[in-house]
Amino acid sequence: MNSNNIIVREYLSSLKEDSELDYLFPILLNLMGFRIVQTAKESKGQSQYGKDIIAIGKDANGTKYKWYFELKGYADKDVTQSNYTKSDGIRESIIEAKDTFFRDSTIPGFNSLPTKIVLVHNGILKTNIRDTFEGFISREFKDGEFERWDIYFLTDIFSKYLFNEYLLADNISNRLLKKTLAFLDSPDNTYDEFKELVNIQFKKVDNVKSRAFNKLFATLNLLNSIIFSYSTENNYLLPAKECSKYLVLKTWY
Repeated sequence: MNSNNIIVREYLSSLKEDSELDYLFPILLNLMGFRIVQTAKESKGQSQYGKDIIAIGKDANGTKYKWYFELKGYADKDVTQSNYTKSDGIRESIIEAKDTFFRDSTIPGFNSLPTKIVLVHNGILKTNIRDTFEGFISREFKDGEFERWDIYFLTDIFSKYLFNEYLLADNISNRLLKKTLAFLDSPDNTYDEFKELVNIQFKKVDNVKSRAFNKLFATLNLLNSIIFSYSTENNYLLPAKECSKYLVLKTWY
């Protein structure tokens, strides 16, 4: 895994399910060619029955499905013995997704599409629950009906469709990000590299209706999170304060 992917992985693993992973994941699906039918935000406060996000799209073999995505993050990002069996845990969410049929007669052919259920979690499947989990999936699903997207798979697809194509694609941004992090806690730092990095991202957008405009905000969110994470690790929050202030004011402007 290259250094860019490590940065993306660390960022993704820090996301909370509510408002963070829920916000970014539909953007990713859209860039992957999915048609979003319902998001977690739209169904907030209602029973979702293991369906945080519902979409239409094709799998790797080109077969069209209706997809039920169940998102687990933060304290539940890893599949463990405790969150597998608890109320509203992994097992219960998957069963509810399978047992509760979602209908939308306004989309031609939607109700007759085959269903694929995906557990999306920005962590890993712990070894001590793996056999139980695999046994459960093999009993409940036929081949191709269920997928699990963990932190490693999420890192690959976020890097391919969202971050690498935009933030990490050009050498100048790459160099500036590395210099920003290298000198982040230096005394009398004016954060010129970070400011230039932010300005470059805005120069890439020439149309507010373009795909680049949507990815811009995910990129700025990623940058801000990286700076805050590094500042927290160094127990020195001044860089996070100054950099986020510049980023927010520049965006507002």
